Order: sequence, then C-alpha cells, then structure tokens
Amino acid sequence: MSVTLEMLAQEARCSKATVSKALRDDKNVALETRQRVQRAAKRLNYDIRLARRGRPAAARSVMRLGLITCAPDRPDILRDLNFLRFLEGAERAAAEVGAEVLIEIAPPGVPRCVEEGRVDALLLYGEQAVSMLGKLADLPVVLCTERLPEARVAQVVKDNQHGAELATRHLLALGHQKIV
Repeated sequence: MSVTLEMLAQEARCSKATVSKALRDDKNVALETRQRVQRAAKRLNYDIRLARRGRPAAARSVMRLGLITCAPDRPDILRDLNFLRFLEGAERAAAEVGAEVLIEIAPPGVPRCVEEGRVDALLLYGEQAVSMLGKLADLPVVLCTERLPEARVAQVVKDNQHGAELATRHLLALGHQKIV
C-alpha cells in the first residue's frame, strides 16, 4: 500500500499542506515540524525524494524537458544564432510529442529546475554544462556540445565536416568553380 500525504499528516500530527511543504524542505515550516514530518516519513517508509522532485512524470499531463546552458561568461547567449536554432529545434520536437521545454541559464552546479523537481529529462547545451553531469540525480540527459567521448551520456553534436561537404556540393552544383 502506498503512503499518502494524509497518512503522513496523521502520523506527524499536522495538515497535509504542512507535510507537503515540510517534505520539500520549505523554510516557512518550523525546523521542528520539518523534522517531525521527516521522522514520520521514515517510520512509514515514504520516499522523501518523490516530494522533492514534484509529481512523478507519470502523474503529469505533460512531459517537461529542461534545456540548460551554463554560460556565466556568455550574457549574450540569447543572441547566439546556434543556440537559438537549437532552441527552436528542441521546441518543435517537444511540441510534436506534446512536451514542454523549460529553459534555464544556470550557474555551475545543480540547475534550479532540477532541484525543484520541475523537469523529467535534460538537454545540456554547451561545454560548460558538462560540469553538471555528475550532479543531475537520475534524470535522463542528452549532451548538446562538441563530441566528448569521456561523457557517458547520449550526445547530439554538430557535424561540421558533413555540413561543409554539403555546402561545397551545393555551390559546385550551382556552377561555382572557386570556393575558398
């Protein structure tokens, strides 16, 4: 039998709303109350991580993808054409399957949307985002940067060589003879 918030509230002698906030470590709940709720959760074998991550993906009506870029030295990232094209492609692909994309320009560390449990999977964009890989809980991750063989996650990389080949063939087909 699953443990419900109502059962936890009864065990901890407080309201369901207080239990929910205490499990998410809300600082508006007194420390003593948070500890009492956590002890009750432990006695009832309730997995506190579920409350901290928000509703599980299966309970949501829409899957949420976090598109994270870690660009503390790039305040102009939202004017970067490559990033904007990537964002446009991510949005289009997500819309096709009825998913949402949450964008976060995060400092190094754990992105806020991960801490708050607002995403079901992540797209990490850019080289600095690689530093986040070890800090991302159990979420599925796709890395979108230059090829990094040491990164043991799915990767989407630009194929500049193939792109240059296609562009050259196109120019030759148009009759151009000098291509620099």
